[in-house]
Amino acid sequence: MKCFFTLFLILSTGVVCGQQSVEIPLYWNSISAINPATSGLQYKHEGLIHLRLNRPEGLASPFGLLGIYNTHFNQHGAGITYRYDRIGYNKSYRLKGSYNYQLVFNDDSKLSFGGAMHFQNHLFEIPSEGDFTDISMNMDVGIAYLSKKILAGLALNQIGIIDITKEPTFNYQPSPRLYGHFRYLFNLGPSVEIIPQTLMGCDLIDVSFFSEFNLNVAYNNMINFGLVYRTFPAIGANISWTFLDTYSIAYQYEYIDYMGFSNQNSIIHQNHIIQVIMRIPD
Repeated sequence: MKCFFTLFLILSTGVVCGQQSVEIPLYWNSISAINPATSGLQYKHEGLIHLRLNRPEGLASPFGLLGIYNTHFNQHGAGITYRYDRIGYNKSYRLKGSYNYQLVFNDDSKLSFGGAMHFQNHLFEIPSEGDFTDISMNMDVGIAYLSKKILAGLALNQIGIIDITKEPTFNYQPSPRLYGHFRYLFNLGPSVEIIPQTLMGCDLIDVSFFSEFNLNVAYNNMINFGLVYRTFPAIGANISWTFLDTYSIAYQYEYIDYMGFSNQNSIIHQNHIIQVIMRIPD
């Protein structure tokens, strides 16, 4: 375990060469979309619908949809993820299946090793020239550790790319990315929890670093408030409500400035993210 956390710390202090976005806001609810080792790691059944509405100034409004279902049986976890993104003329459709094997220790902590295979269809529509399509396959691999207070992991995404269409005029090649995530739970009494968490990553082609930091406060396992900072730069706040011990609704607002908050040529976006979640423990 010392080696595992050493690797995580190395990633967390990675070389800062540039900045990109963390792809999935409220990522801690949908971490299996990034790390296949977390599919079915925390709950017997878990389902999620994620909607992202983006309001940039002077641009067509981007849109994102994410659907996830995870489960586990004995020491095996599995999941399926569907994702749709629209940004301007660019659309992408992704379908991913994931599997992991979980080692369970005497203190009920778990160490999980996982992999995923996904199909991607990227469509670029140019009104005057027609549509260009690229269909490809690639893989993710990951490792995750779960205890009563900690969830930590490393994942390598978008490796082993196989181009299926081989379109000569449009060849989309996503860059491999290395991710690290960490969460710790502090108990401040029987009803209040403080939950700091972070997601960090690196584009291995551009050698660019990106990160997100979150601080959440949970009350009575029912109401959760949080603040977000992302190296975009972006700031945001979120709230979630859990009812019937199974269902949750979460909302996050983000204010994003792609040129930096102090730049006069700012490009402002406002994200609105809504999630509906179902979780059934063992």
